[in-house]
Amino acid sequence: MNKKEIFIKGKPRSERFLKWPRKSWVVFKDSPILRASLIKTMFVCVVILIIVSTSILVWIDKGLGKSLLVWTAPSIFLYTLIVLSNLRFICDNNGKRKKHFQASNILTSVRIISVVPMLVLLFKGYLCAALVVYFLAALTDVIDGYVARRYSQETRMGLMLDPTGDILSTESVFFFLWMRADFPLWLLILLTVRYFQFFAGLALLYLFNRRPILQATITGKIVGIIQFLGAAILVYQKIVPEFVLGEIAKDSLLLVLGLSFMAVIVSQTSIGINAVRVKRESSVISGGY
Repeated sequence: MNKKEIFIKGKPRSERFLKWPRKSWVVFKDSPILRASLIKTMFVCVVILIIVSTSILVWIDKGLGKSLLVWTAPSIFLYTLIVLSNLRFICDNNGKRKKHFQASNILTSVRIISVVPMLVLLFKGYLCAALVVYFLAALTDVIDGYVARRYSQETRMGLMLDPTGDILSTESVFFFLWMRADFPLWLLILLTVRYFQFFAGLALLYLFNRRPILQATITGKIVGIIQFLGAAILVYQKIVPEFVLGEIAKDSLLLVLGLSFMAVIVSQTSIGINAVRVKRESSVISGGY
């Protein structure tokens, strides 16, 4: 392949990138029902947030109620803007646009939005409530996948938002544990590398002209369970002083977490290399997010 052929091959990709804002605006303008259903969903989230925050402010903790409202409301607004600017990805794998912001995407959105109140609860010392939010977020991860497959609600946006929600919630919990000296820095870096590799893999496959199709693997599912249990145990240890892991037990838990993160990194690397080698436009690129 000569330089001219390379240039011609890269031209359509650059043109698609430059046309992104215009295409997004056209879809935004031509999707009033989808746009309205998304805005209504986010409005309901804001109303629920106001009710919960006000109740906490009046009856439990004034500072906590204010913090929940001040930090979560802007995150909902920002998330709404991001989704509204990418409505064209609320479509199936064949490009057919959805008419409504459906249940599976709503559950995924709730999981992403819940990261902010979970962090507020953690740093305010309400660890039990934060652990409940983390558990409910993990539960929505299971439910939204089932709903999407069962009722044909899978979308390209959902396939990106789903791992993003997992990444944000998991990274947030382990970051808090690291701040409280209950999680080693090397393990937090390893976890971050694992997630950075996921998005770097997307970008690299795009450069190799591969259209990514995200798909969870057995490795990813097993590691997801391990990291949820690991985070839950470490947070629970702070909630109940009587429940103290012995030095050997804690070291073993951290070792298992480290090995599981490494397993995902190896799996993602292997799948990414195979995806580049396969000469077809669509490739599975996730080694288990």
